[in-house]
Amino acid sequence: MTPPPSAPSPPPAAGSLVERLRLLGLGAIAAIGFGVSFPLNHVAVESASPIAVAMLRAWVAALALALGFWAMGVPAPRGARAWGASAMLGALSTALPFFLLAAGQSRIGGGLGGVVFATIPLIVVLAAPLLPPFPRIEARRLPGCAVGLAGVTLATGGGGEGALLGVAMTFAAAACLAVGSILLQRYPDLDPRSLTLGQVLCGAAMLTPVTLLWPGVEIGPALAPVPFAAIAANGVLSTAAAMCAMYMLIRAAGPASAATINFFTPLIAIAVSALTLGEPLSPVLLAAFAAVVLGAWLVTRRR
Repeated sequence: MTPPPSAPSPPPAAGSLVERLRLLGLGAIAAIGFGVSFPLNHVAVESASPIAVAMLRAWVAALALALGFWAMGVPAPRGARAWGASAMLGALSTALPFFLLAAGQSRIGGGLGGVVFATIPLIVVLAAPLLPPFPRIEARRLPGCAVGLAGVTLATGGGGEGALLGVAMTFAAAACLAVGSILLQRYPDLDPRSLTLGQVLCGAAMLTPVTLLWPGVEIGPALAPVPFAAIAANGVLSTAAAMCAMYMLIRAAGPASAATINFFTPLIAIAVSALTLGEPLSPVLLAAFAAVVLGAWLVTRRR
């Protein structure tokens, strides 16, 4: 679910109506894809093990990306540097977050998961000074971090029994993706599309032996019609299609415009979870959503 990075070249102008509609379409695909991943995970883990759900989602996404990039003429990663980066990002941006998100969704609702996951911009601001190339933290962004994290705390208190562990797992998944996106800046020379394919392939390969060796885990329940349909939709729509749409949006409009997707993802997660899973729209959840989105806006806005 990590959005692919932008290329170093400046984004082209988007003045025509057709181009604006294309950008809106790409943004909608990315936001909807990322947003519905939480209720889809929730459906899948109701009858299947989270680790099996994560593994199958990764393989479905890898296959979809491989077919899509093959049709676009995008090559697979080449060389030790590219595959080394793919392995690192496969662990941080695919294997760990896919498992943590699925495990978290076995304890909390899809709406709450979407709200907690929207903290990625906050975590990037706080974690970046601790990782190469060690940028300085801007004091003006700290109030936004405080507001967003207060929203997560509020959401945890209103999440019901087992919410603390579910929120912690989801927050850890967001942290993995945030750290992965920071470390990704070490590789400006690598094609981000090839790197995206490589990271998902490596993540799927990492999850496979863990799933097969995990005590008491059976693959069969995850292959039943309902959970596998949710897993397949998660792999194709919420991973492969959303990542490709985000990549094209960043290339066309720049990373600042693409960052606005973070504001819509939790809203979609809340709405879809309420409409399809019957999750209540509690005042606490809505207040937490408002706080997290406000915090994300404060840390990503320009001067």
